[in-house]
Amino acid sequence: MAGKGDKFRPVDTKKYDKNYVKIFGESNAKDRCGNTTGLSSRQKNVLYSNAKKLREKIKDGLCKKDECKNPTDYNVRKMIGSEFTLKKDIETFKNSMKALGADPKEYNMERLRR
Repeated sequence: MAGKGDKFRPVDTKKYDKNYVKIFGESNAKDRCGNTTGLSSRQKNVLYSNAKKLREKIKDGLCKKDECKNPTDYNVRKMIGSEFTLKKDIETFKNSMKALGADPKEYNMERLRR
């Protein structure tokens, strides 16, 4: 028995699946007729859980707002170091959220600073 969230919405599927293909390349999911589609529900769940883990990692590694406003030698080194070490994780997180069709506010790095 399908719940409310399980309804097929072709508009959403087209929009988000095109984003996924544009960002990550060709998808290999197949529908009932054998046609290639974008993301399956399982792929979306995996992508979201990975993005969730990356968000926590990025949140802990970024400088705090107070440290950004006070440019001491230590704070500047910490900011530069965190930007370089987290660069790959930040890009992966942003791409995952874009592929899922999230609001741009959700993956804005300045909003993740504490």
